[in-house]
Parts: sequence; C-alpha cells; structure tokens
Amino acid sequence: MNITPGKKYRLSFYAKTNNSNEVPSVRFQFWDNNSVMIENGEGVLVTSSEYQYYSFEFVTSPTATWLTVFAEIFGPGELFVDNFELTSISSCPSSDSGTVNTSTGTNLTLSN
Repeated sequence: MNITPGKKYRLSFYAKTNNSNEVPSVRFQFWDNNSVMIENGEGVLVTSSEYQYYSFEFVTSPTATWLTVFAEIFGPGELFVDNFELTSISSCPSSDSGTVNTSTGTNLTLSN
C-alpha cells in the first residue's frame, strides 16, 4: 500500500495462533519507488490462542513510498489475522514551556 515518507502510522489488527512457540508475528517492510526494500520492520509477536487486538506505531523512512505487511509463523501451526487497519497519525501540536508566576489567586503571569 502507498505511504507518505516520514509520516507516523498505526497498524492495528486482530490475531490468534495455535502455536506461539513458533514465533508467529505480523510485521512490515518499507520499499522505495525503485522496488528496493529499505527497512525490514520488527512488528509484533502474536501470543494469544483467542483473537486479540494488536497495534503498533511506526514512522516511515524518508525514502519509503510503499509498505508491505505480512503475517508469518516459523514452523508447524497456524496464524490467523483479521481486520487490518492502517491509520495515519497526525503530529501533535507544538507546545512551549515556561514558568507560571502567581501574585494572587486570580492573576497569572506567564513567561518563557
């Protein structure tokens, strides 16, 4: 799927496995416009035998233009994944810090 370079995303899904000993996981890879893989993400380990909600956040590489998400298990067993959702996360508004001085209970002076 197409992504915006340098943007923060959340990947969420439901998953379960019948063999958590075989490292069942959902992870991602970033690719550039030339179909070159530029990052192999860690993702999350699926540990539940009942459907459980999982999510993780990541920031895309500055040269990434698309993302591959995949589920894998490294041995006998099954891994079930459902309801994938990729959500872009807006950056937090900038904030400032400073000192609050109070001279009375109702008047405040803010200074940096």
